[in-house]
Amino acid sequence: MNRLIYIVLWGGVVGSLAVILVGLGSTLLTPGGFPRLPTPVSLLPGQVALLTPAALLSLGVLLMIFTPFARVLLTVLIFAEERDRTYVAVTGLVFVNLMLGVILSLVFGVG
Repeated sequence: MNRLIYIVLWGGVVGSLAVILVGLGSTLLTPGGFPRLPTPVSLLPGQVALLTPAALLSLGVLLMIFTPFARVLLTVLIFAEERDRTYVAVTGLVFVNLMLGVILSLVFGVG
């Protein structure tokens, strides 16, 4: 269990760092300087495909933000597989709180 969680956390951090570094590198090669605004999530796939600096930087930050979400979800699944109801409930509550924060920020436009 700990090894799998380690891999998820390590992969999330290294993956997001790699995407951010590619985004910073593409900023140096693209006229216009450093992006001032992040790319909206709805436009992200198309902009990442075009390798725009703002999209790559936005994707890297999103990967970093969602790494803990993946860790908590993985923990819920591991506890469910072990049939440990108490830990499923507690970790599930943590995951619901994380998701509630995301949903409320999207609804109220925080950020």
